[in-house]
Amino acid sequence: MIVKSLTELPLRRLTQAAETVKLQAYHHNMKEGTSPVRKKLLAAAFWLLVWEALAYTLALPFAVPTVESTAAALLRLCVTADFWLTVAASLGRILAGLLAGVALGTVLAGLTMHSGIAEALISPVQKIIRCTPVASFILLLWILAGRDAVPQLIALLMVSPVIWEGLCEGSRQLDRQLGEVLTVFRASPWRRLRLLILPGLRSGFLSSLATAAGLAWKAGVAAEIIAYTNHSIGRNIADARNLFDGPSMMAWTWVVILLSLLLERLIRRLSEGSHEA
Repeated sequence: MIVKSLTELPLRRLTQAAETVKLQAYHHNMKEGTSPVRKKLLAAAFWLLVWEALAYTLALPFAVPTVESTAAALLRLCVTADFWLTVAASLGRILAGLLAGVALGTVLAGLTMHSGIAEALISPVQKIIRCTPVASFILLLWILAGRDAVPQLIALLMVSPVIWEGLCEGSRQLDRQLGEVLTVFRASPWRRLRLLILPGLRSGFLSSLATAAGLAWKAGVAAEIIAYTNHSIGRNIADARNLFDGPSMMAWTWVVILLSLLLERLIRRLSEGSHEA
C-alpha cells in the first residue's frame, strides 16, 4: 500500500499540474478572444449611461432625447418601407457623387503628374475648394443646379481634391530603382503600369478613398439638410428639427452614423484584401 501510494503521488501531481495548465490556457484564450469585444461593449455602455444622464439632467427632449425614446423612434422607422427607400435614395446620390469624384480626381492627378502647366492651373483650384466652407458651395449649387442635384455635386467636390492629392503623393513615392530597371529593359507601358505604377499608388489611393468616403457622406447629408432634398435622410432630419421631434432627429442621426461606419468598414476590408493580394 505504501509503495502504491508513493507511485500514485507523482501521478496525481502531474495530473493536477496538467489540469492547472489547461485552465490557465483556457482563461488566457478566453481573455484574448473577448477582451476587444468587452472593451467595446463597456465603452458603449458607458457612453449610453452618459447620454441617458445628460438627457434626464437637461430635461430637453427636443434637443437631447433619452436612449429609450430614440431607440423606439428608430424601431418605428425601420419597419416602414419609406425608411428603406429614403436610405437607398441618399446612399445612391452620395455614392454617385463619390464615384464621380474618384474618377475626376484620378483624371486630374494623371494630368498634373505629366504636365507642369496642368499642375500650375489645377493646384490653386483644388486648394480653394478645400478651404471654402461646405455651406457656401451647398448654397451656390442649390441656386445653380437645383436641390436634388446638390448632394451628388457636393460629394464630387469634396472627394476629388482628396483623391487627387493622394495619387500625386503616391506618385512621388514610387520605387525609382524599379523604374530605372524597367526603363533599361525597355518594358512596355502596360508592364510598367502593372509592375510599378499600380502597386505604388494602391496604398495611397485606398487611404485617400477612406478619407474621401467619410467626407462625401457627411457633406452629402449636410447638403440634403440645407437644400431640403426630396426623399433624403437630410430632409427627414430637417423635418424632425422643424417639428421639435428630438427622438426622430436623433434616430435619423444614428442612421447616418451607422451607415458611415459600415462604409468605412467596407473600404477597410477592401484595403486589407488588396494588401493581401
